[in-house]
Amino acid sequence: TIYKVEVRAATERDKRWGKWSPAVKFVTLPKITCEVTEIGEDYASFQWSRNFRNFKDETIQQPPEDNISRYELEAHGVNQNFHLDKKFKPSRMTYKARGLAPNSVYTVSVRSCDSSNSWSLWSEKIEVVTLKPMTLKFGKIAEQFVQLTWQRAYQSAEEYVSLVSNIRTLQMGDPRITRHHLCAFRCDQTDGGPVVDKQFPQDTTGWTIANLTPATAYVFVIRAANLEGQWGPWCEEYTITTLGLLQVGFECLGENYAALQWNRPPASEQYQPIVTEYHVIVTGPDNFSYDEHLNALEGIDNRHIVKNLQPDLRYVATVRACYGESEWGLWGIGQAFATLPPLQLTVDNITEDSAEFEWARCAPYPHQQQDENVVVWKGQMVKCQLVITKPDGEPGADLFRIER
Repeated sequence: TIYKVEVRAATERDKRWGKWSPAVKFVTLPKITCEVTEIGEDYASFQWSRNFRNFKDETIQQPPEDNISRYELEAHGVNQNFHLDKKFKPSRMTYKARGLAPNSVYTVSVRSCDSSNSWSLWSEKIEVVTLKPMTLKFGKIAEQFVQLTWQRAYQSAEEYVSLVSNIRTLQMGDPRITRHHLCAFRCDQTDGGPVVDKQFPQDTTGWTIANLTPATAYVFVIRAANLEGQWGPWCEEYTITTLGLLQVGFECLGENYAALQWNRPPASEQYQPIVTEYHVIVTGPDNFSYDEHLNALEGIDNRHIVKNLQPDLRYVATVRACYGESEWGLWGIGQAFATLPPLQLTVDNITEDSAEFEWARCAPYPHQQQDENVVVWKGQMVKCQLVITKPDGEPGADLFRIER
């Protein structure tokens, strides 16, 4: 601002004023202006200047432009415990503040000090908000694969109306991205490298990670590069545990059937998948194979009865789950089992109109002696039927039917 200064004096005796001195014109220093040049998730870059004007009137005295001894930049976090105070040499007029919090508002101002150690006015405060962080969202989680997507949430000035003095002057960063960088680590191998270390172009926002280990915890992180190719910080860590393998058990075993049931180990309860289909396979001697697909949406409750088996033989049952769109998980742990040996019936004390019958189960083949992992049913017989027919009788034409 230009000012004109004149001075005059009054005599001590009669207090009369004399003439005004010739006017002297001078201009005060322009105020420092500070502006933001770049905003990221955890940083913001600033530059400042003092715009001197050139006057044609040579009688206007102007302050020296090189009388600066140092600058001071001060930044405060809004609604957070953050304060930054940095001093710079007069040749330094830029600064990149690091270690900021994503999606947070800061106020910044600058002032200068001259050679006489007099500080100037603070520049007008500028308000900036850092970019929102990258986030991960998980879709289907199976025994060996994980589906995930990533994004940076949309950011608008209206979100910060309660934190800033004027949302129209709020400085915001450029959210555009040139690349994504995804990493995954096994939690039980802290000294090992990442199991996934992959970069994606800007238009890729999701991926399925395959070949993972069942019932294993993994940590996932992602970061993004700005238009200049500079990487931002890693997002917060997301810990996901893959599903454990399905384990086959038995509600009951008979001579010619097996009532299967299956579940997952308790460690897999972090995520409850939506299973659309189960695939059950039972194999046995003489190339026996039972292969059945079950609609899981029909309320089968993880149970199924396999029929037409042979007594006192060893079989192996296994199951896997489908999570939709032919996305099959791994086969569960195969479980060997043995069907019950058949009943043996003896007849005694036969007369003209009576006979005595006894029955017992045949001695089983020693399946468990050959393999201790074979499941053998040890439940008690709770009911039995005795049917007497004539050898040449019509089917179903029972003479006697006894149930005990």
